[in-house]
Amino acid sequence: MRHECKITVLAAECFPELQKNYLMGPQAGPCPCFKAGQTFLLKRGFSCR
Repeated sequence: MRHECKITVLAAECFPELQKNYLMGPQAGPCPCFKAGQTFLLKRGFSCR
């Protein structure tokens, strides 16, 4: 059985008050990895052969 999941980044926001409370590096700033509008297609397959 094959499965596909499409993920679209809607917004990349930064919440300094949450970073201060929960991150080891509270001055990290916004995530550099994801930008609004990016899409990712994850595929997972299973074969009985």
